[in-house]
Amino acid sequence: MFGLNKSSKMDCFCYRWKFDLKVKKTMTVLYQIRTSKINYMRKIITLILILLAFTNCTDNDDEASPVVGTWKLVKTRNFVISDVDGKMIESFTDYSDKNITYRFDTNSNLTINTDGEIETHKYEYKLDYLSGAPSAEEKKEPFVIIDDSKWTYFVSGQEEMVLGKSYVDGSDLYFVRQ
Repeated sequence: MFGLNKSSKMDCFCYRWKFDLKVKKTMTVLYQIRTSKINYMRKIITLILILLAFTNCTDNDDEASPVVGTWKLVKTRNFVISDVDGKMIESFTDYSDKNITYRFDTNSNLTINTDGEIETHKYEYKLDYLSGAPSAEEKKEPFVIIDDSKWTYFVSGQEEMVLGKSYVDGSDLYFVRQ
């Protein structure tokens, strides 16, 4: 057949078999290299993701909320409409002679003590928008949310605090740190 004798057929077969064996070995080595590179890349990507997860997390437990502490209520401010000319006037009520304290703890508990009468509430300090639908120009402001009621928050120095509801025609509460 085609001028090949039996030994040349055998040589051709052996050559082809050796060639196939070399190709298989080469493919196996290439596959192992590819697999090891993929496994290596998986390990690197996993490590990077773990590092990102830990670096993006912050431990806010160490940062105490600025409202934490005991505060004495000293006055309130309200805006009322004058009966005489219909203009809005500022009205203050002095509580400095009363024993009314607000104690904000690190576990988001608020204890209000009014001359020995105790009330407990939950609070949260956070930055939020004053309006329900913030515009592009609106900035986040500090708030203290007490039992789902949003109070604006302001501290002058570290010894005076104002919790405000005047933005919705409510009272502003003025405190000094105890």
